[in-house]
Amino acid sequence: MASKFIILLLGLFTSAQAVAMDIRIDLGSFWGSTAGHWNNIGDFNTSHGGLIDHRSGATTGVTISGDGWRNFTGVVNASDWPDTDWVESSATLDGAGLWPDDIGTFHLTGLANGRYVVEIVSVRSLFDYPNTIDVDGVHADVTYRNTPVKTPWHSSSDGLDSRNWLIWNDLLVADGDLMITNEAGFAGIVNAIRITAVEPTAVPAPFSALLLASGLAGISVVKRTA
Repeated sequence: MASKFIILLLGLFTSAQAVAMDIRIDLGSFWGSTAGHWNNIGDFNTSHGGLIDHRSGATTGVTISGDGWRNFTGVVNASDWPDTDWVESSATLDGAGLWPDDIGTFHLTGLANGRYVVEIVSVRSLFDYPNTIDVDGVHADVTYRNTPVKTPWHSSSDGLDSRNWLIWNDLLVADGDLMITNEAGFAGIVNAIRITAVEPTAVPAPFSALLLASGLAGISVVKRTA
C-alpha cells in the first residue's frame, strides 16, 4: 500500500511539472500590486525565491535577484493603460527605475533547461526614458504590436503611446538562468516581466517538495526491506 502511495505522490509531482511555466512579475510598490497569481516585488535589490506560476498558482523553484534599481512611478493614470493582453493596468503604475547612466539587472535562476519567451514592459507617463534592455546579452526579437524593435526603447513614445512592449521569442536556457539588463539613458524603467516556456517545459519544483517525495520513497523502501 505504501509503495502505491509513493507512486501516486510522485505522479502528482510529475504531472504538476509537465505544465508549461508562466511567471508574471509586477515590479514596484508605490501604487499597489496586481491581484491573482502575479509575483509582486517592491524590494528589487535582493533575492525573491519561490516565484508563483500564473496558470496553476503553484510555487516554483525559480528565484529573481536584482541590483541597481529604485522605486519609480510608471503610468500616472490607470486609464492610459487599460488591460492589454497579459499586461494588467495595475502592473504599469510603477516600476523598477534607474537614474541617469545607471545599469540595473535582474537574474532569474532555477529555471528548467529549455526554450522560453521573455516579455518586458517599459512604460512611463510624462518622461520618455531611453532604455537599452537586453536578455542574456541580446536585444528583443519583436514587439507586441509588431513594430520595429528600437534600441534604446523609449518608455513613452515606444511603450505607453501604443501600449507596446518588447519580446524575446526563443531564448535557450541551458544552465538554469537568464540575465536581464537595462542600461539607462537619462533614466530608465521596467514595469513588468513575463517568462513563459515555449514547450511544456517542466516547472521547477521547490527543493522541499522534491525532498519530501524522496524521503517518503525512502521510508517505503525501508519498510519493505525490514
